[in-house]
Amino acid sequence: MFSLAPPIATSSDREWCWFLRGFGKSGDVIERALYAIGVMDHSGWATWQHSSLTATGAPVVVRFATCERALSIITEVANPAHDPATKLATACNIITALGGIAPDQAFREVISAAQGASALTWGACLGLRHDGKQLQFTLYAELPAEAHDLSALLSQIDPGACQGAYMLAYDTRGRRITYYCKPDSTTPLPAVLGGAQPVSTRNEMGAPHNRAFAIDPATVLSGQSRLARQVNSFKQIVFRRHPCLVDHQLTEFPETAVVGNIWVTGNGPDNKVVSFDLAAPWIGADHPVALVV
Repeated sequence: MFSLAPPIATSSDREWCWFLRGFGKSGDVIERALYAIGVMDHSGWATWQHSSLTATGAPVVVRFATCERALSIITEVANPAHDPATKLATACNIITALGGIAPDQAFREVISAAQGASALTWGACLGLRHDGKQLQFTLYAELPAEAHDLSALLSQIDPGACQGAYMLAYDTRGRRITYYCKPDSTTPLPAVLGGAQPVSTRNEMGAPHNRAFAIDPATVLSGQSRLARQVNSFKQIVFRRHPCLVDHQLTEFPETAVVGNIWVTGNGPDNKVVSFDLAAPWIGADHPVALVV
């Protein structure tokens, strides 16, 4: 899959390479994949436009999750300056090129139809996970609020339960779909975390499903709930283990929240996985942009 070793780290990506190489084989495979995608090149980070994946403009985020030790990142699949409508096809082509099995054509057509409902912000991006044995892929696709043609994926979304699915993730290994939703502003957070917010789905595409809720970091990290304690404890562990991710952002973007998106995934109060994103230490971001994913 990869024949050439990554070049020696340069000043523009040294912190990032140190982080990746700290994961041994997993970091090596992920680093090579990023070179193959084009996010990184011989000069370090590629000269790309700021990404909307992170508040710092970095085109890559690291995702940390409870009960998860594998290295997991989410990356842009092309320069953010490119048309977002082309990113779905690009992501699928990259999955195939890196040795994975991309979603079938019927699945892509449903997503493309949904994305055609309105202008896109980022279109699609790619999750890369390596557990020390193999590289795994997750396709993330933007779902515009105006999208109506999701009948093959969603039978309905209860408007009283959440604002709607705004992102879809497709795990190519397990063929599992996860719908990312935002809790309705009138719904208490404990109800969401307790599993009282069903997202109605059907599996015409042949894939099992899951659901994830985006939780406001400011609300969670400043609270005293069980979730707040869990996230804060987990955050401190990550910060101690990977200071390069934190120190870079505190130095370069002191006004930007270090923790990006926080997700709660699961089908019941006893089956919850909490994850959060940290931006990669990207050199070249002059002006932070709004976090949209």
